[in-house]
Amino acid sequence: MKEKIKNFLKNNWFKMGILIVFLMVAFSLLYYFAIFIPQKEKVKTEQLTQEKYLEQQEKCREAGVKAYKEDSLRYGANNMVEPKYVYNKNLNLCLYSGGYSQENLSSGQCGDIIKHSCDSYWERWVKNSFTNESIISVVNYTDKNGEYTNSSEIINKFWDEHKQLMGQ
Repeated sequence: MKEKIKNFLKNNWFKMGILIVFLMVAFSLLYYFAIFIPQKEKVKTEQLTQEKYLEQQEKCREAGVKAYKEDSLRYGANNMVEPKYVYNKNLNLCLYSGGYSQENLSSGQCGDIIKHSCDSYWERWVKNSFTNESIISVVNYTDKNGEYTNSSEIINKFWDEHKQLMGQ
């Protein structure tokens, strides 16, 4: 048996060499077309997707800044909360989170350090950056005793929804 194999290899070494070269070329082509090119295209697609996402983020930020400026004129720039801007992929929306607060420090209720007792009002929201329409919001103000009127459940619900919308 060993002798037959030796004779076969001795007589067909050239054919075997060609077969090995052919298999190497075939495996190289298979790798190139089945693995290398699809991976290269996947990376290219991911890069384009990331570039589009960053471009969309910038457009959202610009629209959000415009909406924030409009709100600053409406509510007073000194009363505004620091805004946040984000593109929500799931909703395909540009979102702007902000708000404002106002306190009447001259009201007769001010002065209690432990208890917040000034006439005050605040609002927080998440808006569509392009239309400046509110998506979610919460408003709170003090009553005649200087106590805020909204429960913590309502405020916490807002912050839970805020977290989902703003992707935090």
